[in-house]
Amino acid sequence: MIVRSVRPADLPAIWKIEKESHPFPWSEKALKDSMNGQIFNCLEKQGNIIGFYILAQVLDELEILNIAVSPSLQGKGLGTLLMKDIRSLATRREVNTIFLEVRSSNLKAISLYKRAGFESIGIRKQYYRSDNGREDAIMMKLLLEQKAENF
Repeated sequence: MIVRSVRPADLPAIWKIEKESHPFPWSEKALKDSMNGQIFNCLEKQGNIIGFYILAQVLDELEILNIAVSPSLQGKGLGTLLMKDIRSLATRREVNTIFLEVRSSNLKAISLYKRAGFESIGIRKQYYRSDNGREDAIMMKLLLEQKAENF
């Protein structure tokens, strides 16, 4: 398995993962636009894209904008692998803090982020669309000088 920069030919596979992974997925155009100006990497195994992440960097901070693993492969440590890669990338780029927002109902992701050392720092009320209208987002941050358990 390798983590590498996304290429235009990868977008159909990423779009498929995006649609299968998120209740309200990003559009194909938003994914394509992320190739310009964002850090957009994918996880490849034997020529197949099985996960990806999109980051934004401002000075010494990163924000995880989107991250997903193919649903059929979730629970096998691939999210942890992507989080380790993000952490490594942050260290190389001399980033001090990583931020993210996560749906309050996404307990698997929240657990992954906590294992990676992220802490909750607030709530964005009614941030995400949901089947019932809107859903809160939990804002989280990781200070890189902190040591993460299991990472």
